[in-house]
Amino acid sequence: MTRGANFSSEELDSLLEIIEEVLPISATQWESVADLHRTRYPDAARTVDSIKRKFKQLHNKKIPTGNPICPPAVRWAKRLRTAIIELMDSSDINGEDDDPPADDPPEDDPPEDSERSSGSSSNDSDEESEDVDGEQGGVGAG
Repeated sequence: MTRGANFSSEELDSLLEIIEEVLPISATQWESVADLHRTRYPDAARTVDSIKRKFKQLHNKKIPTGNPICPPAVRWAKRLRTAIIELMDSSDINGEDDDPPADDPPEDDPPEDSERSSGSSSNDSDEESEDVDGEQGGVGAG
């Protein structure tokens, strides 16, 4: 496989602008990024894979320890990658909240009171501690 031409700094800035506009999280969106990039740079003939590879190369770039200078394109790509991840996370959260689980009862129905009225509940400790005459019984009653 032959390597294509390197990205010029202008082409790279344009690509990052497009990625920032689209924030691609699906294959279709990456195709849109490639289409938009090809309209701006038709002679470059970049494919979706080459664009994704370049973006990955930028956002995965490790800056040497002790070197405070990070190339602007790398810094921009790292910020865009963070934004894409946050977008993916928020779309997952929103997707889960749309449909309530089928096991949950509808919120309009009140809980059934049949256990309380039948006297079979073990939570009636106040009633069990009263004598027939209505007086408090049990330990310490006097």
